[in-house]
Amino acid sequence: MRTRLRWSAVVTLPLLSILAGVAPALAAPPSNDDFDSATIITVLPFSDIVDTSEATVAPDDPGVSCAFGTLSSTVWYSFTPAADMRIRADVSVSNYFNVIAAYTGTRGALTEVGCASPFLTMDVSAGVTYRFMDFTLVGYIPGTLTFKLYEPIPVTAAVTIDATGLANPITGVATVSGTVTCTGDNATTLQDMPGGSTLTQLFAHRVIISGGYSVPVIPCTGQPIAWSASVVAPNGLYAPGSAQAHAVIEACSFTTGECAFASADAKIRLKSTRT
Repeated sequence: MRTRLRWSAVVTLPLLSILAGVAPALAAPPSNDDFDSATIITVLPFSDIVDTSEATVAPDDPGVSCAFGTLSSTVWYSFTPAADMRIRADVSVSNYFNVIAAYTGTRGALTEVGCASPFLTMDVSAGVTYRFMDFTLVGYIPGTLTFKLYEPIPVTAAVTIDATGLANPITGVATVSGTVTCTGDNATTLQDMPGGSTLTQLFAHRVIISGGYSVPVIPCTGQPIAWSASVVAPNGLYAPGSAQAHAVIEACSFTTGECAFASADAKIRLKSTRT
């Protein structure tokens, strides 16, 4: 009895390509893979999405001060500001670990002027060309880079105190109020400032009643926002009359960690209230 052998041929596409004499297609390095082909940024804000999975490293790609290890998958950007300004390079939306380094100078003679991840904020000068090298390290898998360059919203803070406050003659609790104005990327005021805000009152021309309070947490919008706080003095009761108020705030960006401080002093009048 003859046994018939039946061959089942399953050939993958790459093998078929090889058998047909056609090499399988490989992903090409990104267009800004090399220093000399850096993507030139002309207008801010700028945003670019690049697949760095096939990005290479040139023999003369410079070293960096903010990362240890061998560089991998470098890509380049170039920006020449028309005026002095503060800029921020941002790779926070990328789907892999990567770092930004900034340089001035020419190929082979570059000077590092900044290095950070995922944000690099720096002051730049008009007419100077800045080169940005984005990279990962050997051992990390490259991926989709989202590179942004823009002028950040600076973190600023200001606080005012209203000329009139309240004092409950029964409980001795005072209320002070005012406005807060602050700006910044994802910024807000913080609570419980070191040193804090205070309200002092001279009682019977000889006893100083003093208590501390905190300006409430307020998201920064760039517009004045009203605040109020209750004050209890551990050494006495506030009463209607004149008092001295001090307010201090700190606004911080949860995106960049930058902070700004502000304070105000005012002689105010506490009016009587039963609430």
